[in-house]
Amino acid sequence: MVSTFLFFISIIFNVITLFAVVLLYMRQNRLFGLKEEQEKMIQDTEEMLSTYLLQMKDENEAFLKKISSMDAEQPHLKHKKESFEIQSKQDERKWTQSKQPIVSKKEALKKYQQEPSVVGPKESKTEMDILDWTEDDLYENVLFLQKKGLTIEEIAHKLNKGTTEIQLLLKFRANGQ
Repeated sequence: MVSTFLFFISIIFNVITLFAVVLLYMRQNRLFGLKEEQEKMIQDTEEMLSTYLLQMKDENEAFLKKISSMDAEQPHLKHKKESFEIQSKQDERKWTQSKQPIVSKKEALKKYQQEPSVVGPKESKTEMDILDWTEDDLYENVLFLQKKGLTIEEIAHKLNKGTTEIQLLLKFRANGQ
């Protein structure tokens, strides 16, 4: 009786072990299958890229041949190109040798605003003031443009912001005041 019981338990353990071996074998085969698929995808991708590069190389060679044939057909253009290059170098020398410093519009505007005004204080904002805004006066610029009659979309476009950002700014400031 005890021996049949042990024999029965032995058979159950053998079945469980056999089942585990089969499961592990199936998982291993599945992993090998995935590995083969990935290798195939990598190979296909490499083939596509190499084909694309060859096509680009052929197109570039054809383009260079076309350019060289155009240069050969029209030699007077080559002379014009050389004279243009010489002229541009001379212009560059003039700019570098000029005594007046080159100043950007923003720098000029800042210097102009720093100087005391002869006419009087500036009462209203100009387009340049709005374009030269900082984070601190974003709300002021939005209110100014809104009073000017612009829609929220137009304000957002002018200030390079999103319409949702402008709407939220107006709502939060309205709730805060």
